[in-house]
Amino acid sequence: ITINGDGDAWAAERFDFFGPSTINSVEVYSVNPAAVDVTVGAFGQLGTLFDSTPSYSTNVTLQPGWNTVDVGGSGWSMNNSFLIGYTFSSTVTAGLDGSNVSENSMTLLNAGWDTWSDIATASDLPQGEWGVRANVSYDGAGVTYNVYVDGIVNQSNLQENMTTVTGLVNNTTYVFGVSATYASGDE
Repeated sequence: ITINGDGDAWAAERFDFFGPSTINSVEVYSVNPAAVDVTVGAFGQLGTLFDSTPSYSTNVTLQPGWNTVDVGGSGWSMNNSFLIGYTFSSTVTAGLDGSNVSENSMTLLNAGWDTWSDIATASDLPQGEWGVRANVSYDGAGVTYNVYVDGIVNQSNLQENMTTVTGLVNNTTYVFGVSATYASGDE
């Protein structure tokens, strides 16, 4: 996809997390037949919207095919969901994977981010995911889990999101409940 006119737009993939994470590496696929200069960046989330200014960015020259982008030795620290993308223009093409599904693709064409699915549908353009992937370390949201059986705490302060409940009797009906307790103490 290229744009008509002057300036750059952004093609990005959405990464959904809750809590702190670190982007360790980024890879971008270039469909351009020769080397192109772009900016690669990560955009944080502000409430339900994504920032229009990158939290981190770097200028790179992409060769045709997959390119590894240097994000520095300590990576890019993010909190909650974020976008990773790159610029495209009238001379730099942003490529879709041809999957005909745009579940995580976003574009910044003007002042704010839009889902590529909405833009493509409205403009009769192809669907797909942008060629962006990342290695991300997820620190987690600092939650613990509690398991209730018939309204009584059976297990509490579990660190993992799975467990086994023992001591159950065959042919007996049980009501199970599960809750998460956050670092603030809210359950």
